[in-house]
Amino acid sequence: LRLTTDKRKHLVDAASSVVVAFVVLIAGLLVASRGGLFTSEFVKGWLQAILEFGGGFAQLPMATAPNAVTVAAFALLFFSYLTLIGWSLARLVHNRASHFEVFNGFLAVYGLLMLVHFVGRSGDYTPFHLWIPLALITVNLAGRFWDYAEPSFARRGVAPSRLRMARALPFVGVAVVVALFAALGPRPMLRQPIADYPSLASKLAGAGEPDGLCLIEQPKDLCGLPAQQEPTVNHVRAVAARLASIVDQGQTFAVVDETGSLFYLLAGSPSFSRYPRIFIAMYNDEIVEEVKGSLEDPPPDYILTRPLVPDEGKPFYRFWRFATFGMAPGSLHHETWEELNEVIQRDYVLDTDMAPFQLYKRVQKPA
Repeated sequence: LRLTTDKRKHLVDAASSVVVAFVVLIAGLLVASRGGLFTSEFVKGWLQAILEFGGGFAQLPMATAPNAVTVAAFALLFFSYLTLIGWSLARLVHNRASHFEVFNGFLAVYGLLMLVHFVGRSGDYTPFHLWIPLALITVNLAGRFWDYAEPSFARRGVAPSRLRMARALPFVGVAVVVALFAALGPRPMLRQPIADYPSLASKLAGAGEPDGLCLIEQPKDLCGLPAQQEPTVNHVRAVAARLASIVDQGQTFAVVDETGSLFYLLAGSPSFSRYPRIFIAMYNDEIVEEVKGSLEDPPPDYILTRPLVPDEGKPFYRFWRFATFGMAPGSLHHETWEELNEVIQRDYVLDTDMAPFQLYKRVQKPA
């Protein structure tokens, strides 16, 4: 962006910026969608998230914040971002804004938009995100401090030798940051999260084998389960192996259960529908009908599900009542499961009982 009074150059710059932004957007979406950007399913799913729950899947109003610190921090951030935006706009209006000030102004706009979102999504893990734009702006201001201070010092007649010493301050700052990382880096607080998370950085850091039992052995992933959970781990692996054998035979399966994401991953299969975590995503009747339709046309060869837990005397009842995701009367999605179970009982027969899971096979009806 050239800061000039020539309107023609402004239009050229704006058009160039739009073209570059569009190219970057399309390239990023192509990568994120794994080549499915221009399919109707991708477009439908992307628009659904914006049009139907752009404000968030569920609301956590800021008014429910447990203490006054959250509200005070919100006010501090709000006025900080608003001040920076006003400063940048005033400098632009008078044609005195530098690229640096314009960049900080856009960061402040982004921070203000995050605050608007935070009003309805004020969970415990959200507030620290709000400080990121202000932290970047602070670093930018600190890095450019000398550009503002040097003319003032020169006007006051500060000796050239002292000015040369002051010019070294940014390098001193870099040295301090490097020293802090060198001192704090070996500490578990900074090192352990990097070593625990499977990534290139953890491999370069020489992280060893993950602790605990792993649901995936080759390569090790989904680890950290305690030894006493070994029977459960082996059972989950057995269910996943049965599903993987279905995929190896060129057949398909669907998971009518909240564990869909897990079993699709373990079996090496793509999700049968847009909703791998099937119950939590079915928040209206339209989506329920969409999922029922996906089980009917074209139908999967197999369906993995868990049966209804009707009373407290049955295993897993307490879990379903606590998690509210399924097969206990009174849970949030009991009626949804009943509707999907009608399709299962009508078109499928029990193939394998792997309690608490049941695998159903589609009945081949005469043409």
